[in-house]
Amino acid sequence: MFDFKDAPKSDDSMKVDLVKGIIKSNQFIVVYGKEKSGKTYVSLSLSLGIACKKDPHELWQINNEINAGVMYCHGEMDDNDIKERIDFLKNKMGIEETDINFESINLRDVKFDNDNGQSQLFNLTEEKCQTYLRNRVKKFQKEHNNISQTVIVLDNYACLMGTGSQQGDKFNPAYSLIADLQEKYHCSVILVCHDNQQGAIASSRQIVRKVDGVIKVSRVAEWKVEIRKS
Repeated sequence: MFDFKDAPKSDDSMKVDLVKGIIKSNQFIVVYGKEKSGKTYVSLSLSLGIACKKDPHELWQINNEINAGVMYCHGEMDDNDIKERIDFLKNKMGIEETDINFESINLRDVKFDNDNGQSQLFNLTEEKCQTYLRNRVKKFQKEHNNISQTVIVLDNYACLMGTGSQQGDKFNPAYSLIADLQEKYHCSVILVCHDNQQGAIASSRQIVRKVDGVIKVSRVAEWKVEIRKS
């Protein structure tokens, strides 16, 4: 199941649709759901669709008049796992041989030494990691100079915080980076995260205050239960 909730925090009148009715330029979007619910599948499908200007699903209408590039930054899967998923979707969409403005970036294996000289996992709140990501964005935009819009996907929040958790008090420092990326590089940012025990967005109070839109992903079986209740 795919559901979208519009939660605009600013005037979107000057922004252009990337995925009509769902994602606009320079927006902050959250994709969330339970573990194994298909969050990465949805995020990758949308990413490849935006990058190749082709609808990945009948529900999603890509704006094919916009040249957009997508950086898919992942912190949980290894290179082989993400490649298998990308290849599967490319085959399904019929774009195996298509040259698209898309790059998969493995942040899971990017490590920096902390002040004690110990190697630490990638963490969106750490200055060295933030600098690394900014430089990758600059490099991507330079290499794909035919694009007018950039989308950065961060999959997923817990893994890219370096702790494996989704603590609410850690979100605001991470959001400072997201807002900076939007302002400096005029990009949309999609953050993938798990839901919490109540079924809401992890760190929901902090995120909902900042987000432009929410995409909830759930299994078909859960969708059928909700329909029966309604």
